[in-house]
Amino acid sequence: MVGDQRRPRGNFPLWLNWEQAAIIPVRETARTYAEEVAAKLRGANLRVHLDAQPGDLRTRIKEAQQRKASYMLVVGDKEAVAGTVSVRRRGAAQGEEERGVRVDDLLLRLVQERDTKAMPADFRMYEPGGGEPLAG
Repeated sequence: MVGDQRRPRGNFPLWLNWEQAAIIPVRETARTYAEEVAAKLRGANLRVHLDAQPGDLRTRIKEAQQRKASYMLVVGDKEAVAGTVSVRRRGAAQGEEERGVRVDDLLLRLVQERDTKAMPADFRMYEPGGGEPLAG
């Protein structure tokens, strides 16, 4: 396959992914809240990366996408006050983001997705030879 038709490697479903959630604070003032969210998700045995490095938010989101994180959780001061996160799912269209998601609701969703081994909508099984059966 050539060009855009090549599928990226490492497009794993949540339950197999090494980085199930990337938590990205908007600015330093939201870091404490980001750490609380990370601790809560880790408490449910989810694999979480807290990206608290200084720098441009768009760059950190792009890096999480390149690492193939299943979910990117963006938190700022407003989310900290409300106890929510903004959720971006890997493979979602540009600008497709859930805002104001309660952390407890998201945690239940992620645990259920992991435990049921659900396959994301953008996941396609690799079929050798265009779907032909393997010779046995």
